[in-house]
Amino acid sequence: MMKKLCIGKLVNGELDKGKKFKVKNEEIVDASDIFIDHVNRKSNSIYLTVKKHVLKDQFKKQVRNPIYNRMIKQVVKEQQHPIFVFTMFKTKNHYYAYLALNAGIDDTGTIYRYSKKDKKMSGIGQTSNDEHVVAIREITR
Repeated sequence: MMKKLCIGKLVNGELDKGKKFKVKNEEIVDASDIFIDHVNRKSNSIYLTVKKHVLKDQFKKQVRNPIYNRMIKQVVKEQQHPIFVFTMFKTKNHYYAYLALNAGIDDTGTIYRYSKKDKKMSGIGQTSNDEHVVAIREITR
């Protein structure tokens, strides 16, 4: 059983894992169930596709955002394991994602920040086996 964890992204780039907060204006979109994993028999590797889906925020309201679509395409292109959790977050100024693979042995997750300039996600931190990101907030100090 994973422990739920809220993550705050500090201005200096450090991740603050300890401070809980209430979600206010942040948008949370869970896309964990949209991926289908397949086995390539020739190369004995896993590849992902995306099933037909409608993205919804934490209030069950439909979300249409091309940045979320780019984030999903990047996951499909780069990952070679089944997806356990893929949650996207929109804060006031940035987009983030939390990705945990269903790799079996290692249950760590990766937190990504989406760059509008580069149009891709880059890893900014990891969680340990018993941690699960449920919200992200940028904190200015």
